[in-house]
Amino acid sequence: MTLIVKQGILKTGSLLIIGDQFTKVKLIHDDLGRTLTQAKPGDAVQIIGIPNIPAAGDFIYEVAD
Repeated sequence: MTLIVKQGILKTGSLLIIGDQFTKVKLIHDDLGRTLTQAKPGDAVQIIGIPNIPAAGDFIYEVAD
């Protein structure tokens, strides 16, 4: 699933709420396919670890540690 980070820093291992799903980010890839440990605001990244594809336009929230 591809997303654009709007604010904060998305890190590998982050806990996310997407619609009615609760999941953990296993991997983050940039547009060139390189594995990242974090993504900053404005980065378009692909995240691995989402069990079901959410609907287009769904909001994604990170759960604070």
